[in-house]
Amino acid sequence: MSSFDKEWLIEQVNQNPGSAFFPVLSHLYLKDKEIKNAQSVCQKGLGLFPESIEGNFIMAQIQILGANLLDAEKTLKFVVNRHSAHVNAWKLLFRIQKD
Repeated sequence: MSSFDKEWLIEQVNQNPGSAFFPVLSHLYLKDKEIKNAQSVCQKGLGLFPESIEGNFIMAQIQILGANLLDAEKTLKFVVNRHSAHVNAWKLLFRIQKD
């Protein structure tokens, strides 16, 4: 994704933090190792749209990176309970439960 696209996403999420774009922007921040930005965007988005499956999945990844495994497990269970076919959430959940 070009910087123009990321800048556009930042603008969209700044205008509406609960928009459907917040998980995408959080994911981009995670990919760029900007954990604090990813967490900030995700927390604001989930505050306005707490049922977001992808937003919660991204938050679980942030929680894992922050070594908050109990919170990550709870968040991943939320995801798989609402979307049982979310294979990546199941994989992460099994991985952290194994450890």
